[in-house]
Parts: sequence; C-alpha cells; structure tokens
Amino acid sequence: MIPHKFRREGIGITFSVLLQALLNFIGLALLVPLLLLILDPQSIDSASWAGKLRSGLHITNETAFVIIICAGTGGLILLKNLLNLQINSFRINYVNRLFLYFSEKLYTAYFQQGFLFLKQHHTTSFANEINGISYKFVQGVVSRLFVMAGEALLLLMIGGALLFYDYLLALLLALCLIPAVWFYYFSIRKKISQYGKLENEVWKKQSRLITETFRGYADVRINHAFPLFAGQFREGLSKIAFYRERLERMMSIPAGITELGIAAGMILLVLFNKGDASMKVTFGLFAVAALRLLPSVRILITGWIQLKNNGYTVDTIREALDMAGDDSSIPCDLSLVSPPPLRFKQKIEINDLTFHFSDFETDEPPVILNFSLTIGKGERIGIRGASGIGKTTLFNLMLGLYTPQKGSIQVDGVPLEANLLPAWHNLTGYVPQDVFIMDGSLIENIALGKTRPEIDEKRIEAVLETVRLSAFVASLPEGVETRLGENGCRLSGGQRQRIGIARALYKQAEVLFFDEATSSLDSATEKEITEAIRELSDNHRELTLIIITHRESSLTFCDRIVELN
Repeated sequence: MIPHKFRREGIGITFSVLLQALLNFIGLALLVPLLLLILDPQSIDSASWAGKLRSGLHITNETAFVIIICAGTGGLILLKNLLNLQINSFRINYVNRLFLYFSEKLYTAYFQQGFLFLKQHHTTSFANEINGISYKFVQGVVSRLFVMAGEALLLLMIGGALLFYDYLLALLLALCLIPAVWFYYFSIRKKISQYGKLENEVWKKQSRLITETFRGYADVRINHAFPLFAGQFREGLSKIAFYRERLERMMSIPAGITELGIAAGMILLVLFNKGDASMKVTFGLFAVAALRLLPSVRILITGWIQLKNNGYTVDTIREALDMAGDDSSIPCDLSLVSPPPLRFKQKIEINDLTFHFSDFETDEPPVILNFSLTIGKGERIGIRGASGIGKTTLFNLMLGLYTPQKGSIQVDGVPLEANLLPAWHNLTGYVPQDVFIMDGSLIENIALGKTRPEIDEKRIEAVLETVRLSAFVASLPEGVETRLGENGCRLSGGQRQRIGIARALYKQAEVLFFDEATSSLDSATEKEITEAIRELSDNHRELTLIIITHRESSLTFCDRIVELN
C-alpha cells in the first residue's frame, strides 16, 4: 500500500529502526560496567575486565579510574540519545509526509469519482476518511509497526545476551513475560478489533449529527428537534466513552501481568540468594534487563492492540487506492492538467439520451428516456416540467456530471468524452437554485478557483455592474474583500443568485445553465433576477442560455420552450 516514491525511503527507515534498536542495546550494555562496579567493587583489582582495562590505561588511582568509567559511560549514553533523537525525527518526518500523501490522494480520488458517487455517500464520511482515517492509518498502523519492530529487535538482542550470559536467567525472564502475551493473544485481541470498528462507526454518526444540527439550525429550532438531536449526541458520547473505557482497561491488564511476572522473578532470585557476589550480579543484571524489557513488552502489546484497534483503516485506505488507480492517473494538482481544446461555434446536439440511477433503484424506469435536442449557439432555451420529472438530471447530464447509459452529447460534432469535460466546463457557467457560497470574500466567490493574485479586478468590476451588484458592494465595509460568512449567511436570496450569475460571467462562459434560479425567491426578487437574465440575454446575444423553471413567466424571452413529460 505504500506508494513507490516512498518505498526506497521506507527501506532507510527500516534500517534506522535496526540501528536504533542496536543503539538502545548498547545504551543498556553501558550500564553493566557501572552495575558491576557497584555490586562487585573488588573486580577493579582482579583479573576481570575492569582490572585489565585499568592496567591498559595505566591508571593507578582507583577513584580516578571509577570517575573515568562513569564519565565515559555518561558521554556515550548522551551520544546514543542524540542519535536516537535524529532517527526519531527522520521517522516522524517520513510518517507525516505519508499522511499528507494519503490524505491528498483520498481527497482527489473521491472528488474524481463524480457527482453520482458523491450523492450516494454522506459528506461527513468523506471528511472523516480523508483526514481521520488517513491519520490513524499512518500513525496507528505504519508508525506503530516501525516502533514495534524496533522494540522487538531490542527484546531479541537483550534476550540473546542473557542467553549467552546465563540461559537460566534468560529462561526465568521469558517465563515472567509469557503470561501477559498469552492473556492478550487468547483473551482480548478479537474484542479490541471489534471495539475499534464500532467506535469508528459512532464517530462517523457523531460528525454527521453535528453537521446536520447546525446546517438545519432553523428547522431544528422551530420544530423543537434539538432535544432529540441532543439525546442522540449524548448516546453517541456514552458509546464512545464505553468503548474507550473497555479499550484502556484491556490495554492496562497485560502491563499489570508483566509487572507481576517481573516481581515474581525477583522474589525467586531473592529466595535463592546465596549471598555471594556472583548472585548479586545476577540479580542486578536481571533487574536491569527486566526494567528495560518491561516498557518494550508494554509497547509491543499496546502497539499490537492499537494495530487491531485501527485495523479497519487498512481496508478503507486500500479501497480508496483501488478507486484512485495508478499514481499517474490522478494528479495531485488538477490545475496543472491541460484539457484538449474544445470550440463551440454552431450547436449542441443531444442524441437519444437515456439515463437511470442504476446504483440507487435498479427496478425503476429511466429518468431520461431516448431524449434528443439540438441547441444552436446563441439560442435561449427554456426547459419546464413538473417537479421530479428529470429537469435537473438532464442538466447534470449536459454538464457532464452524470454519464448516460445510452446516447451522446456533442458540441459542434465532437462527443463529450471524459477527457473533454474540463474543456467543456471552461465554456459553461452554472447557476443552481442554491448557489454555492464558500466562506471567503466576495471577490473570491465570484472568481471561484482563482488565487487572489490571479483575479482580474477590472473584469470583476464589469460583471458586478452587469448583474447590478455595484451598489451592494459599495455598501459593504470592505468592498469586494468583505467575507460573506459560512454558506453566504450574510446574503439575501437575490444577492446569492446575482453572485452565481457574476461567477459565470467572470469565467467568460459561452453557455449558461440556470437551474430553477428563481424558484426559491419571493415574487419581487424573482422578477428582478428574471429581468437581469433578460438584460443579459439582450446585451450578450453571443451567449447560449438554457433555463430550467416550472414558472412560465420566467421563460417569456426564450426562443423555444421544451416541455418534459
């Protein structure tokens, strides 16, 4: 699952884990000379390592020799920790960049699946997967595997060294640790995996509930629905707390068992203590090894618990990667893609178009059946019909947001294939019933998709004048730089529609689609917007207008009216 461009560096991370384990083992080994000096001071004068080292360095003063040993040990341990810090930084940087990759990959992949795919899923689930699942995958799985690998290597090194020194000591230490591993593997691992999946589902429901509560604030408040929502929210919190409590409790049990095992091992050594120096050294080595192995075993067990708890993220990421395809199929920066050229000089032809929501209701008849229409450049086409007849679906097909099961749409004889959709979108402007307003400035909303330095302010002034928003902008405290609030909460319905028209004009669209652009407005505002569209039509005869509405009064200036039935 790791992308190719990260794999070579991942090999380096793996080797750094081995190096870190070796450094930690050396750091532990450096404590042994100090331990021997404490437990067996006479070794300095004997034929042991200390005596030989003292003779080799020609140090006659015993105190000076001890100071040198202590200083050398402290310096080497300090160096070891500095190297560990660098290795940790290297690994953390790698994991963070991997998170950025997966998050951006999912963000782009989901967007590229198309409008129909998005309508089948809840937007809060996308936010959870793009950010939350990606982060849990790299931190709770990838990074955790690196850490566990390092601790496992260290455990093997210490075990091997003890086995070489005294196999009975190594056996005793192993027996102290086995109960905790056995308890985890046979008792709690399946429950932990289950709790992880259940907790993730609750988090998704909580995110959805929060979004719906504030998005539908007016309806929730007026219909006194908040107590119901609050009760569901409280219930979700209780479930999260329950799963967290169970998980934390299970994670603490193996650690407690391990500590009991180590304590039992020390008790046995104390009981069998013969009082000689060698027994003291054995006890000291057991204590040092046990105290270092204790966190390693704890990290391995809790790490494995977290792997099981976050295991569901692997399936989510894999599905998203399969959806995205090869790395080269979805560019990270869509703005760098140059679409093939497309010209609209003559006509748009819709030929025998058929569409049905096969993913929704396979037994239902098609929404659009054998529909054909030719629209000449500069024409004003009105489309009307009863609610639910398929007007918006037809627009989505013409805009390339849906793919028909049968038939085609051609621009000047060129079929609108997937590779031509970006070029087609460059030629089209879309004004829906509920115009999208992002939480940004007025000028950013009109020049949607452009960075601030890229925006042509003279063109902004011209389109504001065309849609009669100049006076409104002049009344704003910061003019075109005024922020419009979340979902344009500071705008009236008519102002939202005019901004939608201004957006289409700013991009110099040649075909304008109006989807029930006035249906949600009061009669006076509807008349103003209809008049604005009429003026736009009269002053820019080169524009092709396609208007959906169920009100015949809004179509009086159209050249033709298409009735859907």
